[in-house]
Amino acid sequence: MDHNLLFGILAVQRQMISPDDLIRAASLWAEDESQSLQDVLQQCGMLTGGQALELEGLINDKKSIAATYDLPPSATDKPAEDTDKSIQATLDHTSAEGHLTELTSEPGSLWATPSEVILGDSDGPSEIYQPSSDPQALRFKKIRFHDKGGLGEIHVAVDRELPREVALKEIKPRYANVHSSRERFAQEARITGALEHPGIVPVYGLGQYADGQLYYAMRFIEGETLSKAIARYHRGESAGMNPGEKRLAFRKLLDQFVDVCHVINYSHDRGVIHRDIKPDNIMLGPYGETLVVDWGLAKRIDEEDIDSGSDNEKVRPVRIRNASTTLPGSVVGTPAYMSPEQATGTNEDVGPCSDIYSLGATLYRLLTGLFPFQGETALEQVCQGDFKPPRDVARSVPPALEAICLKAMALDPQDRYLSAGDLADDVQRYLADEPVTVYREPLVQQAARVARHHKVAVSTVSALLITMMIGLTVWSEVEGTRDRTALKLVQEKVAQGEAALDDGQYAKAQGFFREAEGAAEQRVALRSLYMETRNRREKIDAVMTTRQQFKEISNSVDDKIDDLRTDAFGTDFAAARTLGQAIRDLFVSSGWQARLDQTKENATEGIDPADIQQFRETMAEALILLARAEDLGAAADRKDESRRTAVHLLDEAEALSGPHWAICRMRVDIYRALGELELEKREQARLQELSPNAVIDWMLQSIIARQKGDIVTAIEKLKTALQEKPNDYFVHLQLAYLYYQLGFARRDVIPRGIEYSDQAIRLRAQESQPYALKALLLGSLGKIEGEGGALDELLQAQSKDPDDYYVFQVRGLTRLKQAAQIDDSRATSGQLQKKEKFLDQAIAEFKQSFGKRPLRETKVNIGEAHAEKARMIASRGGVDANQQAARERDLAVASYTEALNEFPSYAKALRGLAKVRMEDGELEAALQDLLHAQRIAPEAWQNERWLGTLIERQALRDVALGKREEAIEKFRRSEKHFDRALRIAPGAVDVKFGRGRVRYHLWQQELQAKRTQGNVSELTGSSRGAMNDLQGVANSSSVNALVGLLGSDRIADLFKMLGDLYSVSQQNDEAEICYQRALEYGYDDPRLRLRLGWTRLTDMESVRNQFDALLDQKSLTPRQRAEAFNGRGFARAMLGDDQGAIDDAKSAVALTEKMKNLEAWQVLFSGAGIFALCAEIAEQERFDSALAERRASQAIKLLEKAKQRGLPSTRLIRADRAFVPLLRSKDFQKLLQD
Repeated sequence: MDHNLLFGILAVQRQMISPDDLIRAASLWAEDESQSLQDVLQQCGMLTGGQALELEGLINDKKSIAATYDLPPSATDKPAEDTDKSIQATLDHTSAEGHLTELTSEPGSLWATPSEVILGDSDGPSEIYQPSSDPQALRFKKIRFHDKGGLGEIHVAVDRELPREVALKEIKPRYANVHSSRERFAQEARITGALEHPGIVPVYGLGQYADGQLYYAMRFIEGETLSKAIARYHRGESAGMNPGEKRLAFRKLLDQFVDVCHVINYSHDRGVIHRDIKPDNIMLGPYGETLVVDWGLAKRIDEEDIDSGSDNEKVRPVRIRNASTTLPGSVVGTPAYMSPEQATGTNEDVGPCSDIYSLGATLYRLLTGLFPFQGETALEQVCQGDFKPPRDVARSVPPALEAICLKAMALDPQDRYLSAGDLADDVQRYLADEPVTVYREPLVQQAARVARHHKVAVSTVSALLITMMIGLTVWSEVEGTRDRTALKLVQEKVAQGEAALDDGQYAKAQGFFREAEGAAEQRVALRSLYMETRNRREKIDAVMTTRQQFKEISNSVDDKIDDLRTDAFGTDFAAARTLGQAIRDLFVSSGWQARLDQTKENATEGIDPADIQQFRETMAEALILLARAEDLGAAADRKDESRRTAVHLLDEAEALSGPHWAICRMRVDIYRALGELELEKREQARLQELSPNAVIDWMLQSIIARQKGDIVTAIEKLKTALQEKPNDYFVHLQLAYLYYQLGFARRDVIPRGIEYSDQAIRLRAQESQPYALKALLLGSLGKIEGEGGALDELLQAQSKDPDDYYVFQVRGLTRLKQAAQIDDSRATSGQLQKKEKFLDQAIAEFKQSFGKRPLRETKVNIGEAHAEKARMIASRGGVDANQQAARERDLAVASYTEALNEFPSYAKALRGLAKVRMEDGELEAALQDLLHAQRIAPEAWQNERWLGTLIERQALRDVALGKREEAIEKFRRSEKHFDRALRIAPGAVDVKFGRGRVRYHLWQQELQAKRTQGNVSELTGSSRGAMNDLQGVANSSSVNALVGLLGSDRIADLFKMLGDLYSVSQQNDEAEICYQRALEYGYDDPRLRLRLGWTRLTDMESVRNQFDALLDQKSLTPRQRAEAFNGRGFARAMLGDDQGAIDDAKSAVALTEKMKNLEAWQVLFSGAGIFALCAEIAEQERFDSALAERRASQAIKLLEKAKQRGLPSTRLIRADRAFVPLLRSKDFQKLLQD
């Protein structure tokens, strides 16, 4: 094999040059073969002389060549030509078996040389080079897992090529195909490998597995982080480390810090900034090594950040749990050590000065043992430069080092050290006992240094001091006077400080003791007093720090607890688990859990015990709510595990605040679900001994009552909670919502809900939800548009939080209310278009709400909107409308089903699904849904109401099929369901209407059974009950208000039924008023206008006589005359004159030839009714089946003519009882289907 080619391959395999270098050098060599490839590589600076000699030695050593190519031992004994063939095969297919990558000319590969990484063209392609297979995977064998970070995982591995342990870092699988993550991972390896410095971990190789997962190998470091060394030093200091050990440990830390500064200075010189310098990213080896690690956020100074967006992209707000954790995204770095320019997200301003700031923050941690910034507001503190100087935290910090730290952490980058090397130099000056550049020492310190450096000269000078003794005597007298003055001032300030402490004014006391300390510090004679006042002031500082920490965590928990309540008592258990765990983590990590467990009196010194107790109660409530979320929101395959976690959380809550009714009640349910009967029995006994005494107890009782459908009890429990905590925002909000729910049964309670929502607004005017809830309540009263209406309140809510899912939810519900105000039966085409627009808007609002927060309740609301849209479209009639309505019903069913798939025991979704199935005629399936909902919420009046309605429909179907006995039995069952609903919700108007309608139907069946006039002139029990119910509904509110609640269709039915009831009791005036109102609100029976006062077996003689007189008039129009004929025909039929009735019907039909279609179909429809009624008389009274069949046939023909002349819908035929005798006819069934 060619010597030059072998030389090049070995250079690449030994990673002395890159494949791109070899290609470029080979091109130059091909142009001039008079020189060797080795010469070309050396002339181009790609290879050093030493490296060339090493490669020549390998070529000359046959065994080394075999080892290089991973050949088996026997391969070294083969002829040279075989070896040449093997090497040539390697060239032909380098990435399949050997250690070379594919030699392509693609720029910007993973295998770029150090000069390309640091100095390459930033405008060139940025795609990651994709090796064709797995070039180095066989070289490294993983032994064990070591650690993981945000982007990668580290394993300890063995390098098979050079037997040694290495650290093998792999990109996490979930980031393996994310371009930006892959590029950042590769960039970390390239930069780390390119920076050749003893303080930077060397990289041995970089590649990817066959599945695309990136990895790189580097030196495995055994040791500890600088963070742990700092913590150990400060623990030793507090534990009483002797002065010699302390000085030695402190100097060692400073020396290591200087090493870090030199590393960063080197990287800056090579054009790389680290961007995440912190003690956790500094490793200390067992043999004095100091290494800077984790270059994952590093970048070249002149290149764009991988994850940065456009220049105009705004920084996303970041919620911080731990200020020492690295943040990803636009804001990169670790908040506790991050420079202000990093914290603001202005990445174009991030440069070497930013690393110098992080070095200063690291020095701060070294000096004080604390983070300069911490808590959820760390980023804001960084941006403002708001941190305590080191000596305010630890008085033992040398002033010179404090000055160095403050210089490095200057808010303005221009005010910091010019380089990391300058920072290192100043620290080294301090270590050498030389003055630093940023601190002007007092004369005393300067003199002390001179004395230490020039001891012989100082001894000579001391002799001269004897001559000054006489002068000093005079001076000491003066100083004595000053000492006494200072002593008086110190005593005065101490007394003022003690008085302030007695009053609990710690901040004022801190100021007085600080003044006393300062005055005593100036006088040597008051040194002991200075130490005493300093110790006293430091104790006050500690108390102030404790108070501030308590205030921060207390406020943080208070800010989150209402959101946690909403999630845990709502349906979003996943969000409740996340938020609850975040609160618990904060409680533990802040140290307050351990502090509250302590029995020492000074653990919470300076904090009001009442505040401590309130905090205990709040934290206990948070743990109880987290336990509820764990119990109810767990996946099916880990239910038991989550329930045991919930028990543990309840134990923690009880340890904090003592036993609570809520804790025991939840344990009872959990132990029952786990099957631990003895533990359940024990908790049941404890529960009997406890009474609710905290807000969480009454809230849980309210939720339990609400789940059973007992809204009134739920409200009472929350009112009791308000007595304990009158200004509880969440309780006011829940009361407002419960009154909204109760408003479905009793509109008169809605104003009380508005009062509670107003109180919630007063408590938290900045929140959006109370405004949205008030809008919901106003919508229930029909106050939607106009000043002070629901839409006004929604604008207020949106201004508070434009992205609040609940605002979109309420906007959707408000659109539903607006749609409900438009009556399908009385609306114009323009109004119907407006209603359809409202419904589409409602669906869109609900979908937006679901996108912001996917709640099952929102899915139910989407289903309601689609179901209402289906009803509106179906009312138009026609094949196209029916198909479109069916599609909308399918969408409604899909939404309800999605909600039930997530939570099968959701009663509201079951009711919605049942209603849609009822409308599709699937009564048995709907019944099963409602029975399931009843089992879930036995006290929910809505379940009883819809069960009553469904069974009523089944009864009406039996009536149509002539199954009178079955129908009566079902009507009575329906009545019982309505009775139960009214016992739960006595003021529910639509329930009372439903029961009245069922009783009316029972009365109708009684009339059919008796069939004679003499025994029905008085009201029966059913008719009296119907009269009471229906009249009660009519008297409960204004007619317009009733239309808003029930709809005009049901109002028309209400007055029609009342008219019939008044008519049978011969109260004709009242009957006439009711019939007129029924017509006014759209009752769709065309005969009603002719039947005012006589339609239900009243004085037919007088009715007939009235129509006789009417027909004698000559001025009647054809339509009026036809209506009079039909009216008299009905009267004659009722009086038994069926032939006269048919003659009148024929006369009316004959007049239709002179009418328009709109008039004609109504006359034909009434005539068909007369024929159908006479067919029933022929069948049941004359027992003439043939005559009955002829009359029924004529009735069907008249209905067909009515359809031809414009009958709008067969629904009119289905709804009219007069056509019941025709149901047995196949022609009639076909007519209904057509």
